[in-house]
Amino acid sequence: MIALLLAGAGFITLPANAQSNYPSRPVRIMVASEAGGGTDIVARILADRLTQSMGQPFVIENRPGAGGLIGIELAARAAADGYTLLTVASNITILPVTNKNAKYNLLRDFAPITQLINSTSVLLVNPGLSINSVKDLIAQAKVKPGELSYASAGIGTQPHMGMELLAMMAGIALQHIPYKGVAPAMTDVIGGRVSSMLGNLTSAKSQIDGGYLRGLAVLHHETVQALASSEMQKRMAADGTETVGSAPTEFAARIKSELEKWEKVARAANIHAE
Repeated sequence: MIALLLAGAGFITLPANAQSNYPSRPVRIMVASEAGGGTDIVARILADRLTQSMGQPFVIENRPGAGGLIGIELAARAAADGYTLLTVASNITILPVTNKNAKYNLLRDFAPITQLINSTSVLLVNPGLSINSVKDLIAQAKVKPGELSYASAGIGTQPHMGMELLAMMAGIALQHIPYKGVAPAMTDVIGGRVSSMLGNLTSAKSQIDGGYLRGLAVLHHETVQALASSEMQKRMAADGTETVGSAPTEFAARIKSELEKWEKVARAANIHAE
């Protein structure tokens, strides 16, 4: 059951038909989440490296909102010339099956470049609770069905769907409290207003180390294929992530598989956003 807690996978996609002389001018890397989150951290490290190696500035543009939908749709509408890249968490495969307002087609509107990282997810609880393991959490949820709460960055986001997957596999009912981003969700778990959440180790590590959050379980994915830069690998490792660097065909197959999987979870949990 613990092995099914999903690692947040940073995706970078490129609108189709990029020019062969790319890049001949600055490139925008759109991040579909707030500054300071795990996806943003990875994007900024990547942008620095690409700026150094490709001779043109790679500039970060944060476009958070609606669980990533705003940034994704802006990137989907950008000119298909390769000068707008999108870095987004794996909920890009979840939103089309949970949000009827999603107006992008992932398989049609984007050309996959690579999966950037496997970033470890961790199940977090407020340290003041008498929950010291996943077994404890499940036991408490079974004693008081629907009363144990968890926060997420919004309906249809990876933390939301990951917790629903856990609930479905464990046969428990949890109370979902959506927020407008990872930071406010984590703040309320730290403050004890919400019991738990599924977080990204990159953004949660300092809070765990400081005793503000308790990490119950981690899922670790081995690197499929390291990105070329050893400097980038070291910086990613310091933040608790792994570089991947998958081939476009492999990445496209991963996207298709993720779409099918999350459609099943959304249907089983009756999850949809207005």
